[in-house]
Amino acid sequence: MAAYVVSYSRFRIYQLTDLNDHQWGIELLEGFSGCAYAAGLPGRKSAVYAYLLLLFIFNSGNATARHIYPAGHRKYLDEKTARLDTEKYPNIFFERYAPLKIDRTVACEEGRRLFLVGMKSDLAQCPLRDRKSL
Repeated sequence: MAAYVVSYSRFRIYQLTDLNDHQWGIELLEGFSGCAYAAGLPGRKSAVYAYLLLLFIFNSGNATARHIYPAGHRKYLDEKTARLDTEKYPNIFFERYAPLKIDRTVACEEGRRLFLVGMKSDLAQCPLRDRKSL
């Protein structure tokens, strides 16, 4: 289902469906934009965060459906990494196994954390009384 949504939702907001069909992208955009705006973000930032959240959900679902997280292919990736020249690729060997541990849980938790850190930073710079000026 996630792969289907990613494949047929080219615009990430409006799906390629009949206008009378339910538009889940619009529902998410409307709901989250309202929450972000109510929290104190200006309209422009609210829209950006809503869109990024939509992309995050689509991409996370697609990555899970297509089994593309590195942890799911750890043995293969570890064998490939072991053949690399450590002098040519020192940064890969700095923490050789860290990328291979990334699974849907790690990616989702870190993505969520970064998303909230960014939003918190923007809210700190945008007092409620000044939010329309941005």
